[in-house]
Amino acid sequence: MAALLLVAAPALAHIKNEATQFPDIEFSDARFDIVVLVGAGIVPETPVFEPDKNLSRAELASWAGLAGGLGRGGENPDTNALAEAALAAGLVSSLEGDATWADVNGALFEGQLTLDEADAVPT
Repeated sequence: MAALLLVAAPALAHIKNEATQFPDIEFSDARFDIVVLVGAGIVPETPVFEPDKNLSRAELASWAGLAGGLGRGGENPDTNALAEAALAAGLVSSLEGDATWADVNGALFEGQLTLDEADAVPT
């Protein structure tokens, strides 16, 4: 039994969930969704998520770069390199300013979604 615990303990230390993924999402209604998006390889594992902050085009570009396989993920990936790769691949038109839902649609869904508020800025 002790041997089993010694083998299982390191594995348990690496399990991530909404309580351990980002320290700043504990009280966010979207915490589970955020963890799922990280697990799916869309949102990079950065030290903080800042769920109440406007989504910037640079952040969206890093998500699109990661989702598109244009760079490596894992803990603390090079989000600037991911964003630059997404810009070079034409997934985003700019790294400046806040992203809109239309930008998200273009970067992650190839513009295929029908949006009610395309010009709204997501958080």
